[in-house]
Parts: sequence; C-alpha cells; structure tokens
Amino acid sequence: MRIKNINGTSEREPSGYKSWQDFWEKKTGLKAENDVGGHVKKVDSQDNTWHIADITYAQNNLSEPYDYNSELAKLYDYAPEDIKYVKGVDGFYKPEM
Repeated sequence: MRIKNINGTSEREPSGYKSWQDFWEKKTGLKAENDVGGHVKKVDSQDNTWHIADITYAQNNLSEPYDYNSELAKLYDYAPEDIKYVKGVDGFYKPEM
C-alpha cells in the first residue's frame, strides 16, 4: 500500500504508551523493526483514518507518498477536516495533510 506522512505531529504523545512505536506494537501484536512510529494516512483511498506505521527515520522525513508493506495501527476514525488544532511549541496549529 502507499502511505503519506501527516506533518506537524511530532509534539503529540500517546496517552498510556511509552512511545508511538510502543502504541504500534501493542495494537498490531508485532515487534517493531524500524526507528519510529509515524503518523500516516493511506494514499489513493477514501479512508481518511489516521494510522501509526513502523517506519525508518528516512521514511519519517519524506514529504511524498511511499510504499509500505507492514501493518498499520488505527489511530483516528475521522476525516482530516474534523481534526482539531494541536498545541505546538509556538502555539496551536492544524496539522498539514
């Protein structure tokens, strides 16, 4: 499948988990093999759900869609237009899609 990173989410922390990678492991039942649990959404899909993916640092810095061949851990069930503003270092902002 093809996925795209959701920008502006680095300040978010998973409630009840040690990290986003820990969240991914607990939700998928798999052992993470990469560097981070990244916020992503599927490309070429009507599904606007946010997911966490087990990705490398290099993948986490990509601005264009890329191929991903592992499980996704579902994070949110709502569309991007429903996303509320996120508190960042310099105030509140709406994550870029």
